[in-house]
Amino acid sequence: MPEIKSSSRRYKVIDYCLRKMHYPTKEQLIQKIRDMLGERISERTLEEDIRTLREDDGLGYYAPIKYDKRHKGYCYENPHFSLSNIPLKEEEVYSLEFAVGVLRQFKGLKPVKEFEEAVQKIEQYINLSLHSGDAEFEQYVQVEKGTGEKGIEFLEPLFQCIRKQHSVKMLYHKFEGEQAQEYLFHPYMLKEYRNRWYVLGFYPKRGHIITFALDRVVGLDALPQPFERDKSFHADTYFQHSFGITVVHNSKPEKVVLKFAPSQSKFIKTQPLHPSQKILKETKTECRIQLTVIQSHELLMHILSYGAEVEVVQPASLREEIAAMLKKAASQY
Repeated sequence: MPEIKSSSRRYKVIDYCLRKMHYPTKEQLIQKIRDMLGERISERTLEEDIRTLREDDGLGYYAPIKYDKRHKGYCYENPHFSLSNIPLKEEEVYSLEFAVGVLRQFKGLKPVKEFEEAVQKIEQYINLSLHSGDAEFEQYVQVEKGTGEKGIEFLEPLFQCIRKQHSVKMLYHKFEGEQAQEYLFHPYMLKEYRNRWYVLGFYPKRGHIITFALDRVVGLDALPQPFERDKSFHADTYFQHSFGITVVHNSKPEKVVLKFAPSQSKFIKTQPLHPSQKILKETKTECRIQLTVIQSHELLMHILSYGAEVEVVQPASLREEIAAMLKKAASQY
C-alpha cells in the first residue's frame, strides 16, 4: 500500500480514538491501528503521525492533540475537534465551486441526479456564499449554461427505455407544425449538443434512424413491448462524419475544403472544426483545411459564422449554396 494512503488511514484511526476513547495511551493507539487496519507500526511512527497531525502545513489539520500527564494519555484540547470538520482551503473551495458548476449542466440524468443531494450538501457545508459568494465566483470562472431546462424531465425515462430496450410512444411538436404528432419510436441513445438534449433511435414508420430534440417533446409513454436494437448501430461510427447533431439518412461524407484568412489560422489549428480536419496549406495569405463530413444545416451555419474570413473551395454545390445565402443576406441591407 502506498505510504500516503496508509498514513491517511492511520490518521483517521487516531482521530477516532481521540474522540471516542478516554485518554488513549501510545500502546492503545498502536493496538487500535493494528486491530482496525491490520497494520503493525512502531512507537516512532505513531509519534511522527501525531506530529504531522499537529504541525504539517501541507495537510493543514493543525489538530490540537496534547498529552495529559495526569491521565497519562492523549486527547484533543478542543473536545469538538474532528478531522472531518476541517475547514477547506480557499483553493479547495474554488475547485469545488467549479465542479459543482459543471455538474449542474447535467441535471435530470439519473447517474448525476443520484448525487445532486450530495452536491447540495457540499455547497451548504462549505458555505460558498461566505467564502466567495456566487456573484464574486462568477467574476473569475464561468461555465456555459443552458438556455432552459425544458425537456430534461424526459432524460431519465428515456435512459431507462434505452437500457431496457423498450419502445416509447412520443408526442412531438415540430417547430413548423401547428399540432403535436405521435411517434412510435425505438430509442437508441441520448446526446447533448450545444446545451440541448436529443434522443435518436429507429423509427419503424420510416425504416431508419432519426433524431428528436427533447425540448420539443410534449409527452412520453414507455411501452411494455421490447425492441431489438440494430447491432450495426454504433454511436462512435454513426457520428463519425456528422457535423453537429444531424445525420441525414443515406447521405455520404464529402471532402469539404475551406480557405481561411490568416487571422483565423491559429484558432483553426488549436480548435479543429471536426475530428477529420487536415491542414492542406498554410501561408501568409491563407490557411486551407479539409474536412470529411456529411453536409448539414449545422455545417452551413458554422461556415457562415466566419463571414468574410472563410471561403468554400469545394465541393461546388456547397460553395454555391453558401454564396446564395450570403447574397440573400446582403440584399436585406
